Amino acid sequence: MINWIKGAKIQNSKILSEGYKLEENSIVSVLNAESIIKVIESFIEYYETQRFFFFFEVPCTIDEEKKLKSSDGNLHKNIYYLDNIGADDILKMLELFGEILINDGVSAFGFGNHEAEIGKYKYNMVTVFSDEVSRLKEIFKRNGIPENSKLLTPWDIINRKNPGECSVFKDSNGKNIYDIVNALKQFGLYKAETRED
Repeated sequence: MINWIKGAKIQNSKILSEGYKLEENSIVSVLNAESIIKVIESFIEYYETQRFFFFFEVPCTIDEEKKLKSSDGNLHKNIYYLDNIGADDILKMLELFGEILINDGVSAFGFGNHEAEIGKYKYNMVTVFSDEVSRLKEIFKRNGIPENSKLLTPWDIINRKNPGECSVFKDSNGKNIYDIVNALKQFGLYKAETRED
């Protein structure tokens, strides 16, 4: 069973378990809530001498959606980036905003460099993209995450009869993902595009 982040749940998810599997140029994983930050920090430490970019995919607000007036009714998200940041700055960012980033159910975020990228997506999924995924298995092994070539993901079990639920997470101070966007803009966070979700 998976220990869900606070902003996500699936009605019946007993069949899911923590683990990762190798795919072409990626490692796909389903992690317990408490493992997500550990795996991301291990990725940053693995590449600690490199410079990183931060990406943040945040759903458009109701006001933004009204302006977009999508004819097919699809919702949209804003894609933000913060470039050229060091490992120490990322670890500070995770210390400040990690609770919200990890527990939010509607956004995605991650870090990358010229060799690899890691991202946390909906329903406790964390994916690593790289041309050398076999080398990066170490990040998962180090955190006690088992390899499972037959790993089921949330998307394998979500359907009309077994729905998934995602929500915006607020911390004890009432802060959420939109507050992170505003806070990071002063450090150079910029919106790269708006696209359909």
